[in-house]
Amino acid sequence: MWLEIYVWTGSNNLSSRIVVVGWSEDFVRRASKNLLASALTSYNLHICFLSCYLFHFKADITMYSKLLIESINPDLFITSDPQFGSQGLFNNVPARTAFGDIETLHQSIVNNWNSVVDENDFVLCLGDFTQNHADKYATTLAVQEYSRKLNGKKYLIRGNHDVDDTSWYYDSGWNCVIEYPLILENEQLHWLSAPTPFCGCLICEINGCRVMFSHFALYEEEVRDTRYLVEKAFLRDLFTQYQCDFNIHGHTHHRDVDHPQCVSACMEKTAFTPIRLDRFMNEVIPENICKVA
Repeated sequence: MWLEIYVWTGSNNLSSRIVVVGWSEDFVRRASKNLLASALTSYNLHICFLSCYLFHFKADITMYSKLLIESINPDLFITSDPQFGSQGLFNNVPARTAFGDIETLHQSIVNNWNSVVDENDFVLCLGDFTQNHADKYATTLAVQEYSRKLNGKKYLIRGNHDVDDTSWYYDSGWNCVIEYPLILENEQLHWLSAPTPFCGCLICEINGCRVMFSHFALYEEEVRDTRYLVEKAFLRDLFTQYQCDFNIHGHTHHRDVDHPQCVSACMEKTAFTPIRLDRFMNEVIPENICKVA
């Protein structure tokens, strides 16, 4: 059973801009004076509040908010853009075509994923898990079956091709979907409003390095698609505001972004296998940016 909670701040314009998810009852009580506490009480959810349509948790919201905070550490697995269901991508990206057929590619992703990720591991996917409802490949149910086979507690930053309802991802075995900016500071999660649901990102500190995880690469030299200029500009402003050291991103697949602060976690760059964050930072991040001890 999954549960979506929509809690409004009492105004349509989200004037507070910041939403806090925590497990200190006194803290949340003070921070949520105008929230719909009665609705949460009916579900025995007393100490975790989420703002209108900004974020959705599966099942026990309090537990998953705490787990999400605990998961942000060098042991976290990261990956991006498996894009289940994209026949066009399979036909046009040599690293994918090399698998022979799309079913072999998808099964190989599942096998590779489960070879490194255990049930209790955390995985952050930086978007484009599916291809536009997966209707160009097979039925939605077929893609869901692949998704449900993947180990771990899975968190998704919504990418531009992740257009299904949030409930679809929960039904497919995902634990949460991040659609708006999430800032982790002082062991509290702060949610910001944003111009579109494709501005999701996670900003946090890993062993002294300030990292922004996002679907889009912030500093692409070549603007290949003008549809996402608003999202990229918004994310660049956050990157500067929070003084991030580098951007771990998806979206670009096999293409390189010629900027020292942008590093791709796309599956084409990681042998179609999730990679542990400490290894990624030590092996992939430029030496003059950050290393994990």
